[in-house]
Amino acid sequence: YVVETLETVLWCLMNTRSYRECVLRCVNMGYDADSTAAIAGGLAGLYYGFDNIPKEWIDQLAAKEIINNCVAGLERFCRENNTRSFKTYWDYNWIRQSKCENMRTPLDAKPMKRDLDKFRGCLIGGAAGDALGYAVEFRSERFIRSRFGDKGITEYPLRDGLARISDDTQMTLFTANGLLFGDTRGHMRGIMGPPASYVATAYREWYKTQIETYMHCNREFITCWLLNVPGTGKHLYVGNR
Repeated sequence: YVVETLETVLWCLMNTRSYRECVLRCVNMGYDADSTAAIAGGLAGLYYGFDNIPKEWIDQLAAKEIINNCVAGLERFCRENNTRSFKTYWDYNWIRQSKCENMRTPLDAKPMKRDLDKFRGCLIGGAAGDALGYAVEFRSERFIRSRFGDKGITEYPLRDGLARISDDTQMTLFTANGLLFGDTRGHMRGIMGPPASYVATAYREWYKTQIETYMHCNREFITCWLLNVPGTGKHLYVGNR
């Protein structure tokens, strides 16, 4: 399943030319569309940047303020700890024209900086893909095109004016929260465990939001500040089953 998901996501990313085109191509393949589109949206948002995500998709997205708070935390941490380094990556247009088995670093390799645009593009882009895919989750491509037309789904089906997101976006935010907690501990105390251990703790805290109401959730010794934000659990978050 993991391999198939990555194959779908990377195929869509490599065979499209924009954030919007990538996400819609992924969503309209159907089946586990919220998960695949969340990943495709995150990678496309990272590659193309926040400014290339359709504005109407951002405006109608549920819980975007909470996502922006996570983005701000990532940006602040990188700024304070001097981790906004440049990375070289292959330009996808070059890869599309080349044979993968003979791939070498191209002359037109581009620098990618870890900055607010990339963080926001990844997290908001993933949430937007999740919201589009959630509307047609576990539906076949044939069903989607029969329901929405030959182009498939192209816009959010809104509920109360908002695009509903699923647990894929929730867990993405808790993942970021867990990583930040571990890195912060390491910088403040000089010691930290494996990053996966903090993410695992964050996932357990996410699970608490699915089985406890916000008012009755135990917040002693928590890892994730998300537990203190109304709207991060099943009782208020708009996409859960």
